[in-house]
Amino acid sequence: MHKAIAAVAAGLGLLCAAPSLRAQESRPVNLLALQEAKLEHASDPAAGAAVLKTLTDGDAGTAVVLAGSDTAPLTLVIGFNGKVVSLEQLEVSLGNAAKENAAIHVDLLVSSLSPHAGFHSVRSDPLAPTQKAQSFAFGAVGAKWIMLKVSAPPKAQRVSLAEIRIVGREGPPLSRYKFKESPAKAFDVLRRLEGSAALNLSITPDEASLFADAQDGKLDQWSFADAALLVSGVATAERRKAYLARLDALEAQARAATASAKGPFERGAALLRFLHSGLMAKGYASQQTDLSTILDTGTFNCVSSAALYNVLARRLGLDARAVEVPDHAFSIVYDGTAHADVETTTAAGFNPARNKAAQAEFEKLTGFAYIPDSHRDRRREVGELGLLAIVYYNHGVELTRQKRYPEALLAYFRAMSLDPEFASAVQNALAVLANWSAELTRQRKFEEALNVAVIGLQLVPQDAALINNHKAAWSQWADALMKEGRNDDALAVLHRAEKAIPKTGFDSMRAWVFIRQGEEHIKAGNWQAALQVAEPGLAKLDAVPREELARWAESLHSRWAESEMRKGNFAGALDIVSRRLTEQPQDRRLTNHLAYLVQEQLKHTAAKDGADAADRMIPDLLARFPQYPDVRKVAAAHLQRRVQTLTDEGKYDLALAAAERVGQLIGDGRLAAETVGAAYDRWAMKLARARQWDDALGVYEKALPKLADKGNAENNIRYLVQEWTKEAHSQVGLQGTRDLLRRQLERFANVKDMHEIASAYVQRSVRELAGKREYDGALAALDTLSGLLRGPDDAARIASVVYDTWSGELSGKGDWQGAVDVYQRALLRFPKSSHLVNNAEASWYRWSKVFMDKKDWPGAIGIYERALERMPDSSLFKQNLRYCQEQLAKGG
Repeated sequence: MHKAIAAVAAGLGLLCAAPSLRAQESRPVNLLALQEAKLEHASDPAAGAAVLKTLTDGDAGTAVVLAGSDTAPLTLVIGFNGKVVSLEQLEVSLGNAAKENAAIHVDLLVSSLSPHAGFHSVRSDPLAPTQKAQSFAFGAVGAKWIMLKVSAPPKAQRVSLAEIRIVGREGPPLSRYKFKESPAKAFDVLRRLEGSAALNLSITPDEASLFADAQDGKLDQWSFADAALLVSGVATAERRKAYLARLDALEAQARAATASAKGPFERGAALLRFLHSGLMAKGYASQQTDLSTILDTGTFNCVSSAALYNVLARRLGLDARAVEVPDHAFSIVYDGTAHADVETTTAAGFNPARNKAAQAEFEKLTGFAYIPDSHRDRRREVGELGLLAIVYYNHGVELTRQKRYPEALLAYFRAMSLDPEFASAVQNALAVLANWSAELTRQRKFEEALNVAVIGLQLVPQDAALINNHKAAWSQWADALMKEGRNDDALAVLHRAEKAIPKTGFDSMRAWVFIRQGEEHIKAGNWQAALQVAEPGLAKLDAVPREELARWAESLHSRWAESEMRKGNFAGALDIVSRRLTEQPQDRRLTNHLAYLVQEQLKHTAAKDGADAADRMIPDLLARFPQYPDVRKVAAAHLQRRVQTLTDEGKYDLALAAAERVGQLIGDGRLAAETVGAAYDRWAMKLARARQWDDALGVYEKALPKLADKGNAENNIRYLVQEWTKEAHSQVGLQGTRDLLRRQLERFANVKDMHEIASAYVQRSVRELAGKREYDGALAALDTLSGLLRGPDDAARIASVVYDTWSGELSGKGDWQGAVDVYQRALLRFPKSSHLVNNAEASWYRWSKVFMDKKDWPGAIGIYERALERMPDSSLFKQNLRYCQEQLAKGG
């Protein structure tokens, strides 16, 4: 057992456990619902293909009930037609299963060997008595066969559940091994670091032999005990021989101590008690990870105790394996597909899930909880090679703690040689490479730091930390040389850096060798010295850094002026920019900065000495910089802002006076006029927003004689009268609004189109009443307001809306007499209105057409005769009357 170890570049933790596999990047599915999924074996012969279909139909209301108990669980084995799948999560739903046979425990095992052998446990969990789906996650694991074991409540002989989902992906899990080279080739790459590290980074011949034996995932040439001693540091066969003899003796004692035990689980528990009562009686030591040390001292941690237990258990014929979870490792013993965890750090640790006292003893001993819920989904079963890899890994953790980075790196690659999927070893190897290069950089061993980073990038070219450290080492080396005043050496280093890592900024960074000097002068306030830095640099540098240095140099005058401005020295700032402009008159950035300085000086002076003081500065500034339009614009904007501020404060006379001075100060009559007009506009509109219509119009009444361009003011007068009229209409009615409009027409008789406002009001009022079918009232309103119109034609135009609407309503009801009478009434009042004449004729025509369509020629003739009595001069009526008479004569 080890506690977590902090690292600079990445987290390094104990290493009894590793994060889980990352499954392949395909779409997650319910593997049991795949077309290839087939139920290949079931402990209940009554179970058939329909069982799997029911369990995967997505309906928790349908359940299966099959034979099973708490001691003989229902067992289902599902295959995938020989294909490999990747499992990630188990979901179980009990549905509405009766309490007496609802499943209480589920065990998930997988095999890639056959549907009858080679299974190992993935998850083993109790089920809560709930209808909700229960989920159990785990690291991605590959399999060809899946075994589900479902336990019934005590005394029950049948077990029930509704749905099972095994979420995963088709195909095997993706490898966690992130390095470009295999572990074997990685050793060759690492050996290139021996000169920098002054260490032996080679593996021994025995280690090479072990790693070669492990390539097929199992040990053939090496025994587990011999391999465990080798990875524990017993390097020679001669030394291991003595330890193996002691293990032989210990095996004989263990056989005697377990002889009376029945079955694998009893033998496994007896073996654990035997070890703790004898060899392991000296107790737990958190850093003691080696099998050889147990044999020497009797002390152990989780890894070494599991290794010893498994060595002896396998010699006794037990199927013992190992399990890792974060911060911990322990053993597991199988009896067929039944299994029990073995917490090897305590004598009572056999099957600790059922032994709360053993869990408590373990936690007291180590300070860790036995597989906390947060870690259950990261449980990973490993075989002999995985347990051996953890020993190497723990060596690497301790070496990392001591900052013995080369040796730690070698330990992690040894671990990966035995278990390439050992994610923690992969992660920590990456972290060591990053930490090592960073540490060497901090120690100013730049060549060594670069060597480590380059070797690391050969192993894992895309690692972000190494890429960053590679760049940082070059940058910090150059920076250190610059600080020592060794500028030529710094330029050489940056030139090398650009070749090593092209297009990453080192080329332009060479300009910084000179810029840095300039910036130091700037910090000291010596701007003249800073200006002199660029010239020798421009002579030494080639295109890219020269452009960088030139841009920096070009910005210096603006920055210098800015610094003077911040001190309140506006005169000095303007002098700096002005002198530079004599050398670079076309530099747009300088002219912009000049305008900015003028703007800020005016603001500063107004705030400090008052607005009048700022105003007095303007003529001098314009006289000094007459060739720069932006300076004039800034001065004008300053004055306009002052006018706006005075207006907003209600100081209208002062605002107008300030506006009128714009022309005097700027010498721009058009701008002055615009500013004066804008001041009146803001004054009037502020009053208008307060519904002070008469006062707002009074502002424009006062303004009109003074404005050269009256167009905008007249437009606003019309708008104000219009809005005042709308408000008055609802408050004082027709006559009051009429009188208001008369006064405004007289008041603004010279304002263009004022009568349009009055006419629009009359039309709006009349149409509003006509829309309510108050036709007589609409005509009366027209009479009341007719004095606002320019003549009878306007009145006729507005009245026609009333007559047309009125007649149309009557004709729509079939009251043709009423419809034509409306137009008769209209023509008596407006006999010269061609619109009314045409619509009256149309009304008589539509009435006659009612009869004509029915070929009732006498009726149509009667209509036209009556129409001619009212409109005797209508040629239309005369023509149509003749036509109807002709049709009647024909008998048509």
